[in-house]
Amino acid sequence: MPISDPEQTQAQPFLTVLLELSPGDTAGAGWPTVLDSVAGEPAGTWEVLVIGTQEAIADAGLTGAAGGHPGMHTVVVPPELSRASRLNLGLERSTGIATVLVRPGDALATGAVGALRDEWLADVRTDVLYSDERLELPGRPVEVLTKPDFSPERLRGQEYTGRGVAYRTEFLRQLAGFSEGFELAEEYELVLRCFAAANHVGHIRRPLYVTRDGGRFSPASSATVLSAQRAVVADLERAGVAGTVTSNTGSQTHRVDYAVTGSPLVSIVIPTRGGSARIRGRERCLVLEAVREIVTRSSYSNIEIVVVADEATPRKVVADLIDVHPEKVRIVDWEKPFNFSEKMNRGVAHSRGEFVLLLNDDVELITPDWIETMLGLAQQPGVGMVGTLLYFEGGAVQHGGHTYVQGAAGHIGFGWSDDNPGPGNAMLVAREVAGATAACSLMSRETFFEVGGFSSLLPGNYNDVDLCMKVTGAGHRIIWTPHARLFHFESQSREPSVATHELETLHGRWLSRLQVDPYWPHSPY
Repeated sequence: MPISDPEQTQAQPFLTVLLELSPGDTAGAGWPTVLDSVAGEPAGTWEVLVIGTQEAIADAGLTGAAGGHPGMHTVVVPPELSRASRLNLGLERSTGIATVLVRPGDALATGAVGALRDEWLADVRTDVLYSDERLELPGRPVEVLTKPDFSPERLRGQEYTGRGVAYRTEFLRQLAGFSEGFELAEEYELVLRCFAAANHVGHIRRPLYVTRDGGRFSPASSATVLSAQRAVVADLERAGVAGTVTSNTGSQTHRVDYAVTGSPLVSIVIPTRGGSARIRGRERCLVLEAVREIVTRSSYSNIEIVVVADEATPRKVVADLIDVHPEKVRIVDWEKPFNFSEKMNRGVAHSRGEFVLLLNDDVELITPDWIETMLGLAQQPGVGMVGTLLYFEGGAVQHGGHTYVQGAAGHIGFGWSDDNPGPGNAMLVAREVAGATAACSLMSRETFFEVGGFSSLLPGNYNDVDLCMKVTGAGHRIIWTPHARLFHFESQSREPSVATHELETLHGRWLSRLQVDPYWPHSPY
């Protein structure tokens, strides 16, 4: 039953802590640490259920009313049972309104029980609640793992929720608890299933759980990763989504390639002045090279390329662009003063595709399957825009998604080396982001017009931030993927400058939403 009145918690504990002693564990497994971490909480608000075989419980000194420890109880399980079955026996015995699984040796932070209860009281829809995590790993300084808010796409890429996930007990029972067939990844399979079924998933932006071993930050066995991969495949099957899953044992991450439904026309809209720049020691016409690469190297063929060309664009460049592929390339003239937003709107208005790919003219492909990678994501329920991984000419990261914090907009990963996995390996997985750059983004034509396209009040800067605010404000998700990659020779085509009125316009519209990034948290610790 959901929490709706504080007095409900007086008849039963709020939180049940499930503590599993695996076969062979002894008193050194760390159960006293778990007990100590909740012992300071008000009596009657918690219970600890120790799950283990008779031998493991005896070796841990917990026989006879759990060794005389108030609030601690034991659940004896047969040694032949699977881990899922052992945990489910503990779930059957849970009397708490919420249940959390804590590993031996780990701990809940001081005040965690009360903080979880307060959060649940604040939103009675909550079925799942997780917090940030403090890592106290041997030989390493203490650090805090800040986690994103509800991020289902990222969860398919990695178990970002980590440890200390609390579930409404009745909700878990309705879902039949832990599933068989996912040995070593039972918790990951459970959280995937719960994310899909929950009325509300909450996130507390403070560390309420303390991890004291490597956990998902330690090298994983191939068996663990393969079991996790099966969990992601099962999640796709439950959702009725076609796709393939490949996994990386070293980073414990997964890549989902969604099958493209049908073969929709994708309109690639490129604004240009037909300028040239010296790239890798060679002078090149930026837009011409970009269009040639798209036509010759892209593995997705159902495209049209709409080039919005200024009057200043050399006529020879226009002619050469058409010659690249007369059936796929169309030129739309632009005769007004420079305004990126209006140029893009004009290009989209002249396009015919079901999807529009917004693209700068100073790019170069790295992954030939970039379009279908983005398109598969864009066709998923609730997705309004998809962004890509962009690199500078020298190979440093230019864009790993937008991040918005304290009124400022920036690029995630800006200037990082290409082998930097980011905090929690976040640069290795597709994930929800607050926004994505218009230098390379894909969205449906319907969504583009639903939100009104780009704002002409932002001719040079922040137009993509404004567009992203409108997309997410309309209830759509924005996904960034590291699996579609391009070089972006940023500022080669024009000198970057920010007009005061553009910043004022952005803040006038969205300042309150630019304060805290829900998906790329900036640690306050």
